Amino acid sequence: MNILRGKSIFILSPEAWGKSFVSKHHYASLLAQKGNRVYFVNPPSGKWAKQKVAPNLWVLDYSTAWRKGLQRWPNFLRKWANAGLIKRLYQLAEAKADIIWSFDPFRFQDLRQFGADYRIYHPVDPHICPLEQAVINSAQILFASSHKIIERFEATGPTPMYFINHGLAQHFLAAAPEVDFSPRSERLKVGYVGNLNYPFLDERALLSIVKQQGEVDFYFIGPYEKGNLSGTERKSLIAQLMELDNCFLLGPKPSAELPAYLDHFDLFLMSYEGDKNPAAMANPHKILEYLSRGKAVVSHFIDEYKERKDWVYMVEDNADLPAKFAWALGHLTEINSEQLQAERKAYAQANSYLAQLHRIDAYLQEI
Repeated sequence: MNILRGKSIFILSPEAWGKSFVSKHHYASLLAQKGNRVYFVNPPSGKWAKQKVAPNLWVLDYSTAWRKGLQRWPNFLRKWANAGLIKRLYQLAEAKADIIWSFDPFRFQDLRQFGADYRIYHPVDPHICPLEQAVINSAQILFASSHKIIERFEATGPTPMYFINHGLAQHFLAAAPEVDFSPRSERLKVGYVGNLNYPFLDERALLSIVKQQGEVDFYFIGPYEKGNLSGTERKSLIAQLMELDNCFLLGPKPSAELPAYLDHFDLFLMSYEGDKNPAAMANPHKILEYLSRGKAVVSHFIDEYKERKDWVYMVEDNADLPAKFAWALGHLTEINSEQLQAERKAYAQANSYLAQLHRIDAYLQEI
């Protein structure tokens, strides 16, 4: 890598730093490991603070104070207020950005105000934000995790846009660590990784599947209480899952431990509203982690994998998800053949975060 080395990189994230990692957190960690000085900027809170969380990696908290609702201010006032926030962020970090890397359309819509040599906008999720176009216009380059996002914006301006798939963390490429986990060995085991409070979760389809398949054990890994990635709690769903003898809520686990858990499962499940929100669900982050273990995935419709329906067994209408899941159980040997498992693993490995950083670095060299 030529660009992404030895730089001061500020990452603007709509999700705070915490126990659960998604793409922003993984990129920040890997960039720091590669010798960059990385400043992970949390969404605004009520404090100003700087915390070192790893070598070369700091988390910055800031407060908008009297500037609340800044995105609704007139453009000239918003830029004036943001200029003050950026100045104070730089003072807090004791550094200025060589690269500003924004995953967040809701804050700092004019990336030029950071005075960085490189300005990146990287939407890994579709956003409903009237000012997102302003972020795109101020960026030198856009990376998106789905072609649906690019299709939405590619005709709106000159900013070059490129597809960068979600990444697979390096620990998914190594031998799985030892963890204290003993599932019931005599039963089929299904893995589900994700936030059970996720707003696009299809609660009805999920409950239908686990209730219909009482002889199959379902293991849920991820937040089910409020956390850095959680929104409104789905208390009814959580209570129902906890009452079922075939459901086990393991809670969030460190990302480095996930391979050890996933290797126990015979099948993976995703149950988001892919039929109602195809753009939002076009490429969930967890799919690569599932594929890295080789086992088949039963899922809502995922646009980025619509040509690989032998890897991900999806439905166009979520009402058909319970039947598709039952079909997969009946064809488990076939859909988990050695050849298909090898193909899934190879694809996931080719999309490691390190591989994505090399792709991003190559695009940045063209600026």
